[in-house]
Amino acid sequence: KYDLAYKVEKQYYTYPSKNDNVQICVDYPTIVSDNQPNIDKLNSLFTQEASVFSDYYENKYAPSMTKDSYYLVNVNCYVTYMSDDLLSIAFQQSLKSDKVVDASVYSVNIDMKTGTVLKNTDILNVDEAFAKDFRERCKKQNGENSLITNKSDEELMKSLRSEDSLILLYTPMGMEVGVN
Repeated sequence: KYDLAYKVEKQYYTYPSKNDNVQICVDYPTIVSDNQPNIDKLNSLFTQEASVFSDYYENKYAPSMTKDSYYLVNVNCYVTYMSDDLLSIAFQQSLKSDKVVDASVYSVNIDMKTGTVLKNTDILNVDEAFAKDFRERCKKQNGENSLITNKSDEELMKSLRSEDSLILLYTPMGMEVGVN
């Protein structure tokens, strides 16, 4: 959107590696505004995304890298909703190495009036009825998914109540809810 008091620009980070088997590419948002509360804090939160995977590589993988080892990370960000009141951003991550393969999505929702990052678990009230409804909607929209269908109601509710696994995004069509 271009008619708001702020705009979002994408920034790109590429890890400066001399090793062809190491590649870290991250794109992340920057909020641009003359009067946005907490803009420096919010933008700092986003720039940390790039260093998370570089630091992880440096601490966990670099010491044991061999000529056959590899470490590949790609992170893409998407603005899913923008208004005067709310900014919602999704990050899609994939990490592949000779030791692990991992993919996930996480979300950041910001109250643009106060410049506060909203906790997903504070936005969504999860009870047993919601967890059961989520399971049925997930099955209807996505088909059988063993990560959802193999969980007990209690396990699913725990995932939906966890900041580490709950994905909550606003879109022009409404709210999207998922779990990693």
